[in-house]
Amino acid sequence: MRVESVVPKACRRSIEPTITLEVKLALNWGQEVPTALCVEVLSDDERILGTCHGTDGDLGPLALAAEAQSNTAVVHRVMRLMWTMTPRILDEIQEMRDRNSNGDVQLKCKVTVTTLCSRAYLATLKLGAVVDASDVSKRPVYYVEPREPYSTPYTNLWVLSGAGSPTFLEQQNQQNCVEVTIRSSDWIHEFDSVFRSTRYLVVELPMPECVPSIPGVPKDKLDAAIDAGQSARERFDEGEWSDVVAKLRPVWELVRDDSSLRDLLMSDGYPSDAAIALNDSVRALFTFSSKFVHRLSQDRKDVTPAIKASREDALLCYSFAITVLNLFSRKAARLARTEDGKA
Repeated sequence: MRVESVVPKACRRSIEPTITLEVKLALNWGQEVPTALCVEVLSDDERILGTCHGTDGDLGPLALAAEAQSNTAVVHRVMRLMWTMTPRILDEIQEMRDRNSNGDVQLKCKVTVTTLCSRAYLATLKLGAVVDASDVSKRPVYYVEPREPYSTPYTNLWVLSGAGSPTFLEQQNQQNCVEVTIRSSDWIHEFDSVFRSTRYLVVELPMPECVPSIPGVPKDKLDAAIDAGQSARERFDEGEWSDVVAKLRPVWELVRDDSSLRDLLMSDGYPSDAAIALNDSVRALFTFSSKFVHRLSQDRKDVTPAIKASREDALLCYSFAITVLNLFSRKAARLARTEDGKA
């Protein structure tokens, strides 16, 4: 028995992020039958990402035969296992992609197959001639030295024998290590796009046609901010962390206008000090996010060290920007409804 391949496929029917591992086995016909399968999935630095067990697959007809050791025929069968991943495992996979220059997912699969193996031989027994004419039903059975594969026309003379021992069947555990690579493009389009529907953090992104006009804010500026949020989300799914931060600039341009945001907040009942505090936090995060894009200091006199954005940096900037944009649009909608009620 040998493991020929392990092929990962995204499971689209699962509620949780799940990968189906299709394990292709090469089996010696008649000698062995798989009864259980275990795959331990390891990261590129040998950390355990998951362990999955299973017996499901396209096994088809298999058989155990006596003297099967002389049979050289090989059959192929596929067994399937379900690998369900937690958000922590998905984060680890993303970190692995960050370490890989191509953005690929490099996995190691330790495959353990439990098989039932035949150790039986056929006793070479022959039926002799009648020795008592008065009772032709009685005939002697005797052993002959085998010179060719055993065969007999009598169904009850196929007698099993151990190969020098009383063992007829034997259970074995065989282990193979298989390296599996999921290319970056496949991970983005075939796997991550499926897993996205199972993520737990949901942020409402207002659509341009749903946001009312805001006094002092040009409509095209508001639409550009919302489009920027959508583009940043796409870059996030592709793992382009620096692009996520860069794409959010129209959002910061919209909400860092002190007077527009402050007036909107105060119209919704914020006291002036609370509105100013939120304004200050938005302006501070805008300054922070610009450090990933621009290396010139604010006075344009010094060049600061380049900062490479990581996943958590992009998540911080994206989450804050979209949350503030959502707050901005909801309060604008509430203000519009209030104004309509007064009219």
